Amino acid sequence: MATSTTTDYPRLAAKVAIAAALLGAVADLLLLYSPNGGYETGDYQFLKEISTNRIIVGHYLGILFIPLEMLGLFHIYRCIKPAGGWMPWAVVMGALFVGYPGVAYHGMVAFIHTLVTQGTADAGLMEHMRLLSEPVGAALAVGGLAVAGIFMYIVIKKPTLYPKWIAFANPGTFYVVIAISYLLIPPVGNVLMPAAFNLSFLLFFACSLVAERKGVLSSTK
Repeated sequence: MATSTTTDYPRLAAKVAIAAALLGAVADLLLLYSPNGGYETGDYQFLKEISTNRIIVGHYLGILFIPLEMLGLFHIYRCIKPAGGWMPWAVVMGALFVGYPGVAYHGMVAFIHTLVTQGTADAGLMEHMRLLSEPVGAALAVGGLAVAGIFMYIVIKKPTLYPKWIAFANPGTFYVVIAISYLLIPPVGNVLMPAAFNLSFLLFFACSLVAERKGVLSSTK
């Protein structure tokens, strides 16, 4: 006798988001990775070490796949929805609005690379580029940490489908750990830092899948 199965679409969406985040991380490495680091200087001179072919592939790969990471928010919302109120929606909508500047910043790098490598970016133009790009990067970091804080509060203080440990396995935590590795262990941090945004979401969605299953299993015992 045939049996029917029901597809768990939120979990499927999270798995698609993990794959997209992996491709997004690859795109970031193609677009930004330099063995010498220097990402924080604001002069974009590290881009001179990156070939045009790398820039083109990383540019389009990120633009196509980074937005798909937001599919994982369906799974996150299901897991924190039992908390009720406005906070679960704040996490989802806040993460979406963090994703927007992430894609926008990614799309700017190829144009900055062209100006830097062609030697056409004088001091005034470089300052103009920084005014266009650095506030976007700052919004990404500040917004991400704010959303992570709300998520932590929900998991610790409210009923969810998660065990409590997932509160600390959030994108903000992962981003901070990667940033610390960049400062303290340059050979590792130089690789991880360009892809910190996408790696943080990859790890978050992977932990979410594991945590939901463990939370459901523990609640049935």
